[in-house]
Amino acid sequence: MRRAAENKLKNKEVVIPENIDHMSQEDIRSMIHELKVHQIQLEMQNEELKTIQEELDVSRSKYFDLYDMAPVGYLTLDPQGVIVEANLTASKLLGTDRSELLDTPFTRFIMREDQDIFYQHQKRLRKIHKHDECELRLLFPGEPPFWTLLSTIPEEDESEGLYFRMVISDITPRKQAEFKMVEAKKKAVEANEAKSQFLANMSHEIRTPLNGLMGMAHLLTMTELNEEQQEFVEHIKTSSDSLLSVIGDILDYSKIEAGEMQFESIPFEPQAVLEEVVKMFEVSASQKGLVIESKVDQDIPFLVGDPHRFRQVLTNLISNAVIYTAEGKIGIVLNKMKLSDSNKIKLKCSVQDTGIGIYPDKIHAMFDRFSQADTSNTREYGGTGLGLAICKGLVEKMNGEIWAESTLGKGSRFTFTSIMELADELEEKSTERMEKTHQVQNRLNLLLVEDDLISRILVEEIGKLNGWNVMMATDGNEGLRVFKENSFDAVVMDIQLPEMDGFTATGKIREWEADRGTYTPIIGLTAYAIDGTREKCIDAEMDDFLPKPIKPKRLQELITKITENKNDQ
Repeated sequence: MRRAAENKLKNKEVVIPENIDHMSQEDIRSMIHELKVHQIQLEMQNEELKTIQEELDVSRSKYFDLYDMAPVGYLTLDPQGVIVEANLTASKLLGTDRSELLDTPFTRFIMREDQDIFYQHQKRLRKIHKHDECELRLLFPGEPPFWTLLSTIPEEDESEGLYFRMVISDITPRKQAEFKMVEAKKKAVEANEAKSQFLANMSHEIRTPLNGLMGMAHLLTMTELNEEQQEFVEHIKTSSDSLLSVIGDILDYSKIEAGEMQFESIPFEPQAVLEEVVKMFEVSASQKGLVIESKVDQDIPFLVGDPHRFRQVLTNLISNAVIYTAEGKIGIVLNKMKLSDSNKIKLKCSVQDTGIGIYPDKIHAMFDRFSQADTSNTREYGGTGLGLAICKGLVEKMNGEIWAESTLGKGSRFTFTSIMELADELEEKSTERMEKTHQVQNRLNLLLVEDDLISRILVEEIGKLNGWNVMMATDGNEGLRVFKENSFDAVVMDIQLPEMDGFTATGKIREWEADRGTYTPIIGLTAYAIDGTREKCIDAEMDDFLPKPIKPKRLQELITKITENKNDQ
């Protein structure tokens, strides 16, 4: 700038004053030169400042345009919560001219029900002195309240206190979507509960007559029948078992789908479970000329898990192998695999057959619900298409995986894993003791409270075969009266009863016994076989639970167990 000033000065004549004393002309000339240079520098600086000011004015204009036209509202509140600055978007959101917004308390635009939200928001800002957010509803004149997100930064003013610079975002669409999701979830839960209730009711309505059908068929096999009659009864039993299996599949899948499948954690021996399942299919396999071979690691210890669910997966896979294999053999391998956690074991079980095999593009879909490899109208094999989907759900609950390998026309291999904890020595001994066969006690006095005639006949006949003395009651009130008038070793109490249900009747029995210091084992009985029923029975102070259809052997086992437990006390 100095050089530019010097150049400008060269073309100008310098006039030297004649009346300056005590200075040489050269000194005066030099001084004047410096003054002229500084003057030119100041003029140039003024021009530069003028240009900068113009640029600042343009930038400021653009800033205020952006500030006003931003898609969100901007407000500045003073320490008392009064609006001191607002953009046009905030003015539009609040339905008030900007001039009227200024000097107005912001709380005037907040719904009364949400005032405390804003109060707590400001309280946090004053405490943390950094950015904070809250959601509340603001008012627009003549319109419904709308949801906003307030995003606020506190700013300290040394003389006046804490100011609040606030961004207002209209989140009404998002909140409406959230409300719809909540409502949809609520309806889904209600629909799921309605479905579960429907399935439970259907289970009850189907299992009750099926109980009579299967029970009477079992009793028929114990009478003198000719060969043809025996064959007819076996057909009835087979058809009944198939129907019961279908009902069980539907209920099990609904439990898995709803996340309501309950799992036990008790000690059991996997090898013993496998042997039981294999034994179940020996007859049906031999009738088809099939051989079932099993290979088991001999050092598999007692484990803690759910033997029923483990058995269910094995049963399904071996059943499929028998169904889809016309000739050859079925091989089952059960191995244990060590894990880094020394207290756990990973079991790996494979079921391989020499059956029809599966198309390569169908293998992965086999574990989907309602999926079957053969979906034609002339398909040879039945089933609901739920078995493998149920297996997949059960295995995943046992912290394992399940997969299939197959060659069309040569056979398939289904493999699953499960991770379980090791059982300690005391648990093993307890389990071994529980698994011993006990001799059934004779002449037990048993009270059956049941409103279904066929079920009463069935239990009475089972009682006769076991030497029990069975007394009957058809509703809760009658059952309570009969119980008080007699002495019983055990009670079988139907849950669904007229006048007084089984839970209520059990509660009254427990109250009556508490006053006398006595205790009688009670087994809950119901065709309402949905998950959680057993837990409800235990909560109602029953000792165990028996679903319909009644299996004579299972009833015998339960009566034996609870009466022996009573005698051991």
